[in-house]
Amino acid sequence: MARFFKEEAKHAIVGKRILELASGTGILGLHLGLMGAKHVVMTDKESMKQLLQCNIAENDMLLASTGKCGRVQAACLVSVPVSRCCQFAHSLAYTYILSLSHTHTHPHTRT
Repeated sequence: MARFFKEEAKHAIVGKRILELASGTGILGLHLGLMGAKHVVMTDKESMKQLLQCNIAENDMLLASTGKCGRVQAACLVSVPVSRCCQFAHSLAYTYILSLSHTHTHPHTRT
């Protein structure tokens, strides 16, 4: 998915608010931050939160050095259905909701 955004949709990320579901190690979210996303929230189960926070901290200087990255952070969502996550994300005006298997956009979100 990171390759898709880099090669096919690089300008679609700049200045956008992104919620990533089931982020794992956070590689995609960090990549999108480096590409210029305004705000990236990477989520996963509680047992992954510490790893996500560590990876964000390890890459903090790199993210800051680009001058393009806004805010990248880790959060925890425990056993929440995707439809509920989408409602939550729309209420916070996320432009994109990403997960390994699908991407959802809402026509009324603000950038």
